[in-house]
Amino acid sequence: MTTNPISAWQARFRKAAEADQMDLLRHHLESLELPGEPELLLRGTLAMVPMALAYRSMDGDDIKQFLDMQTYDPARARDATYLLTFDLYGRAYGRIAVDRSLRECDLADMFGAAWRELELCGYHGFYITRVDGRELSPEEVAELQELVEKDLYFDYSEDELSVWFDDSRSPFFLYADVSERDESLND
Repeated sequence: MTTNPISAWQARFRKAAEADQMDLLRHHLESLELPGEPELLLRGTLAMVPMALAYRSMDGDDIKQFLDMQTYDPARARDATYLLTFDLYGRAYGRIAVDRSLRECDLADMFGAAWRELELCGYHGFYITRVDGRELSPEEVAELQELVEKDLYFDYSEDELSVWFDDSRSPFFLYADVSERDESLND
């Protein structure tokens, strides 16, 4: 019998979270100054990773390598440089490990993704942190802003989407606020 790789990943991730009593998830939310219980981060991550994987597989990318990066303990995520933590309108938070290029997660596709189990679409914004927990350098912040804009504005025009960055709250994360522009303002 063949095991579904997504179901197997979800079971491993959930088991590791339960074994740790979700302390890593709790600490991650606190480090980003996000309200809520760690179950919100678990729930969102278990929904977002399969969605990101679906978009990657449509592009013909390596599914196994991506799933191997999505470890409960980010320090064990081989080849991961950053964590993207998405704010799903406060109903949940999803965490995806990515490399230096942020290529593992198509930000534009995820902005339009439907989260059935949460009864919403897209995300409000996301945080970028280093897997190793170190501060983001000013050069790194500038590079990350460029990568985020390049990804989002490949699929959306600047008339359709607004992206605003905040690195003033903490040297340990960059926040990207993403929203659709109001059509009535363009008339």
